[in-house]
Amino acid sequence: MGKFKNVVTDRKYHTLLVKYEKGDKWEIAFGDFDKKVVQQEELDSYMDVYQALIITTSEEQVEIDSKVKRFNDAEDLMMAVDRFEMQNQEKIDELWQEEGQ
Repeated sequence: MGKFKNVVTDRKYHTLLVKYEKGDKWEIAFGDFDKKVVQQEELDSYMDVYQALIITTSEEQVEIDSKVKRFNDAEDLMMAVDRFEMQNQEKIDELWQEEGQ
C-alpha cells in the first residue's frame, strides 16, 4: 500500500457501554465515529444508569464485541475473587491469629 493508510479501517469508533444496575454486565448502548456525539448521547439518554463507559476501537463489530467481553470477563473474575475472599475471611483470620501466637 505504500505510504497511504486505509482511511476506512484506521477510523476510530467510540462505543458507549452501560450497566443499568449494580451487578449487570456491560452492554453496548450507542456508537459513533465522533466521540462528542457519543458523549452527548450519554448525557441525553443514559445519565440514570448505574455506570457508563466510552471505549474506542476500530469500527469492526468483532473488535467491539471482543473488548466488551474482556471487560465483562475481567469483572467476573474480580467478583469471583471477592466472593472467595468473603467466604474464606474467617479462615484467613484464624490463620493469621495462629501465626501471631
